[in-house]
Amino acid sequence: MMASVSVRFRVVLLFLVSTVGLGLLTGCSGGWGDAKPAVTISKGTSTPAVTVGGSATFSVTPTGTGPFTYQWYVNGVAIPGATASAYTTGATTGSQNGSVYTVVVSDAGGSTTSAPFVLTVNTPPSIAAPPASQTVIVGQATTFTVSPAGTAPFSYQWYLNGTPISGATASSYTTPATTALGTSAYTVQVTNVAGTVTSAAGTLTVNPIAPVLSFGAIGAESYGGAAFPVSATSASSGAVTYSVVSGPATIAGNMVTVTGAGAVVLSASQAANGNYAAATATTTFTVSTEVPTLKFGAIGPETYGGSPFTVSASSASSGAITYSVVSGPATVAGNPVTITGAGPVVLSA
Repeated sequence: MMASVSVRFRVVLLFLVSTVGLGLLTGCSGGWGDAKPAVTISKGTSTPAVTVGGSATFSVTPTGTGPFTYQWYVNGVAIPGATASAYTTGATTGSQNGSVYTVVVSDAGGSTTSAPFVLTVNTPPSIAAPPASQTVIVGQATTFTVSPAGTAPFSYQWYLNGTPISGATASSYTTPATTALGTSAYTVQVTNVAGTVTSAAGTLTVNPIAPVLSFGAIGAESYGGAAFPVSATSASSGAVTYSVVSGPATIAGNMVTVTGAGAVVLSASQAANGNYAAATATTTFTVSTEVPTLKFGAIGPETYGGSPFTVSASSASSGAITYSVVSGPATVAGNPVTITGAGPVVLSA
């Protein structure tokens, strides 16, 4: 009978010791193997992505004996006053993108840190570098480029004078070869997850082709020659007019008349036509002096012993003329000739 009572007592004692031991392990955060606190956390609702200027809310739902206390942290630093089960940020800035929020929840049994909340702050697009204005010659192509800022990725749509360009959906746009003179405006609309912005316009100015106007060759010309034509041509069909810039010449239409010896400068001007601009060109040629035909006047029969007689030679020139005896029985002083004997006489002018 006594043995039976002793056995029951020992069994009860062992059960109580076991229960006390479990309670000690559960209620301590250190020692006894560093057991986990009694409180656990279910991650609550959050706003993980916001636009700059917006706010984000994070919350948790703890489980334990309570009551619970809370302390929120951002990037490991405690947030003053953030001691509720939910935390709402103020107006966000782009610099907060990627910030990590956690909360430490405590009750009588200990403390637990939540899984991290990572804040995504999207920055609306802006134009860091708008399309630059361009100037081309008709027939050329050119490329416009935009540099956006904000949260990537971006999408693009280019416009020509306010009308969307089909297929122009990259950060740069290359025009086809231009066909018309004048100006046009290219803009681009940039969109990201936070909004849309339109760039300032880049102006495309299409100028006409500057043709190469060239004179045809002008041959050797001398004073007294006949009037002659000149011509200058280019790829343009614009009308060409001519003028004398300097030198001894006149021009009527394209016919040049030389009025003296020396260097002559001619100019040709071509009017703008279609896709071609106006053009000018000059050419220079030299007019050589004319060799005049100098002729003696007739000399009648002369006899030895006769009186001196005069001779004369003339040409189109007004240059001074001098005379000499080449051969024969005669002398000349100025233009009077004196016979000194019989025979043929050769005079020079």
